[in-house]
Amino acid sequence: MSYDREKYAQAYVNALGDIVSVKDGGKFIDQLTELNEYVKDHEELVLAFASRRLPTDVEKSLINALCNGYDSNVEKFLQVLVQNGHIMILNRVRDKFVDFQNERLKLMAFKVTVTYKLDNAQQQKLEETLKNKFDLNEVQINYQVDKDLIGGIIIESNTYLIDDSIRTRLDRIKESLFHIKINDKGLEA
Repeated sequence: MSYDREKYAQAYVNALGDIVSVKDGGKFIDQLTELNEYVKDHEELVLAFASRRLPTDVEKSLINALCNGYDSNVEKFLQVLVQNGHIMILNRVRDKFVDFQNERLKLMAFKVTVTYKLDNAQQQKLEETLKNKFDLNEVQINYQVDKDLIGGIIIESNTYLIDDSIRTRLDRIKESLFHIKINDKGLEA
């Protein structure tokens, strides 16, 4: 079956956004993650669902067993995925729903690379700066130290890249110098 997985994944997320409340989004994500891990570990189950050859009662019984103890929205969602032959995009839908929930909560995760470990005051200031710059309620920051930066900072998220490192500045200078030509009249860019 040929279809645009991203388009379908986004359509499912949009529908889930109408069904799953902001308050219940975290629980839904946890259960979807658990289900996704189980499905990844049992490829034969995915193939059975994807083949669409299972009798309806067997399919429903398997889904019911898989979702035992889960929120009814998770079970209904899995039923729809299986019925539409889209079980293969469960992981992508989960990832997109995490992004969607983070957007609703005004939460963003960042990877921050610096040349030395920041103290608590510096971390607090950076967190507040990121919250204000991106109009967020909460930020999650994973700090990494990389001495090769020489100085400065690199801030990355799923959407943004802010690279204010000395290494990148030197690379840009090096690149611009590479394009300068010397002729009998002097330098030429």
